[in-house]
Amino acid sequence: MLIAFFLFLNSEKNQQDFSKTCINQKLDLIPEMEKDYLKYFFHYLLCFDSSAFVFFGDKPMSLSGYFDLEDCELSDQYIDPYSFINFSNSKLKKGWEMWKKHRRFFPSQKYLIVQVPHENQSYKFIILINKVNFLKVVNENIDDFQRILGEQITAKSVLKMFSNPKGYFQEILGNHHALLGLLLGYGKGNTWLFQRRMEIDPRFAVPKSCVIDIHSMKPSPGFQNLQEEIKWISQNSAFFSNVMNIDSTFNYLGLKFPEFLVNPNTKETHQLTEKYFQEYKRILHRFYEKDFLEITLQEFVGNSS
Repeated sequence: MLIAFFLFLNSEKNQQDFSKTCINQKLDLIPEMEKDYLKYFFHYLLCFDSSAFVFFGDKPMSLSGYFDLEDCELSDQYIDPYSFINFSNSKLKKGWEMWKKHRRFFPSQKYLIVQVPHENQSYKFIILINKVNFLKVVNENIDDFQRILGEQITAKSVLKMFSNPKGYFQEILGNHHALLGLLLGYGKGNTWLFQRRMEIDPRFAVPKSCVIDIHSMKPSPGFQNLQEEIKWISQNSAFFSNVMNIDSTFNYLGLKFPEFLVNPNTKETHQLTEKYFQEYKRILHRFYEKDFLEITLQEFVGNSS
């Protein structure tokens, strides 16, 4: 039994070494400048837009993106061509182009990276999906997905909507923010709190031109009127980053937590806080004194190579 255990450990180590060797061999085929763009691309996704929690945590999906200034006629009015925002945006776009060019070297059974246009066309969403986590959260909330998208909906069909998107990003889930929040790992109670706020509070209506007639809507059970419900939501809402309040002294990656609206007083939010904190520590440990791009692609490829 002991011999079998050591053989298993040795097999695991050999598999990891083999995967690392394959990744390095493939990276050696990529010119240094293109490799730098790839590194920036993944560092932006994982650290700035919280995709690290998709790779190394329970988060099903993350959103990132960039403006394609060539498609944006009014870009000069809003974006200084010499600003940091434009510099970062251009590098992210170039990183996406490099990923499209070289992604054939890094197939994955577990993860999916797709680009989907925004309805204004100049903005391109980049979506990173952990298929296992994605299917799990849809199945756990299948009643909500079927009630909003139709009884024929399954977890696999929702995944297919994202893997083979048709139309704009907003159309994938019928522009329903609660369903999107579930897929982004925000928790059931928090996502429906956000959805309800948009439905009844004119200050947060989407689109902004939407007119809310609060006199024709009914309050949720437990409230006398909509004004009372709006006030309660306002008093019981906070941004997740404010709830986390983590000392970033040793955050050498510049890793950001997902940012979303929460009720800080619920058990769900307390559990999310602990979960994301534990994943945060694991992520920092995973990358410590290691090659960022190599570790990222190792995780992406997994057993696919």
